[in-house]
Amino acid sequence: MTPPRLVIIGQITVDDVVPAEPGPWQRQLGGNALYAAAGARLVLPEGEIGIVSRLGSGIDDAIEGDLQERGFRTAIVRKAEPHLVEWFLYDPDGGRRTVPKGGRFRAIQDPETERETYLAALEAISPAPEDVPDTWRTAPAFHLAPQVWKRHAAHLDAIPPGALITLDPSPHYAGEWDLDMFARMVRDGLTFLPSEQELCGLIRSAASPADAPSVAKSLVQRLGQHAVVKLGATGALYWQDRGRHAPPATAAVADPTGAGDGFCGAFAAARALGWAHTACVEAAIVAGAMMVECRGVAEAHDLSRAQFEDRLAAYRAHGRSEDHRSAEHA
Repeated sequence: MTPPRLVIIGQITVDDVVPAEPGPWQRQLGGNALYAAAGARLVLPEGEIGIVSRLGSGIDDAIEGDLQERGFRTAIVRKAEPHLVEWFLYDPDGGRRTVPKGGRFRAIQDPETERETYLAALEAISPAPEDVPDTWRTAPAFHLAPQVWKRHAAHLDAIPPGALITLDPSPHYAGEWDLDMFARMVRDGLTFLPSEQELCGLIRSAASPADAPSVAKSLVQRLGQHAVVKLGATGALYWQDRGRHAPPATAAVADPTGAGDGFCGAFAAARALGWAHTACVEAAIVAGAMMVECRGVAEAHDLSRAQFEDRLAAYRAHGRSEDHRSAEHA
């Protein structure tokens, strides 16, 4: 069987969402694999996108069938361990944070033990290389959504040379990396897609937190087209002959959840189609803007591909990338 054009490897999560305004909480699906797929499907037909993930016990078996009904190809492995469920808490100012839910976390007092327990739960729902179907291993492009480093390292070893890889570093490990560590990981076909948050280790080593923009620029200048830095509401930094700043796309923000994953999915899909580097960044920015207009992953998967194409054309007509020297305060 022909492999998908793009294989997305990441997590499916179950979130108990507590709204900022008074009201009942709601359980909903989420996770970086599903949001990345929502961004990718704006560029690629669902049938050319494969999703590799895991589901622990206590989670509805209908999830995989629902994805297949939407046209995605899936490889979802069931595990006996309880699936990680988190409280997703929204603040009135638009901020949000997560709190792991369940007795295995409530009884923990020591912060380091709590962190280790949480990372073990994340690892359990993060797919391993053996979860990728044999017929998918020759896919031309892979996107590695945020996972623990053990999983990312194993997938990098397992993906054949010559494949295109986009890697969204997890803040759980990228916060400890410096420029040299990013540079040592570079290989042909690999592009890192970190956010400023995921570069916090680099920022801590800078002279002051105000140096965050210059740290991001340094990464792009050091890695060239092997890195694109997501800047959220202010666009992205990337390399095209020189360091450039891509402006944000207009968006009516409803929920910022999934914006970075949607950005990555669209970038990976455009790259799998052989688009030019700048065109991939543009597609990613527009897809990320459309993600923040959605409340929940179901709305993200209902976004119109035709509307995406119209908004991408409008962005290209009006948005202009600037080099780093003219975007010092962007």
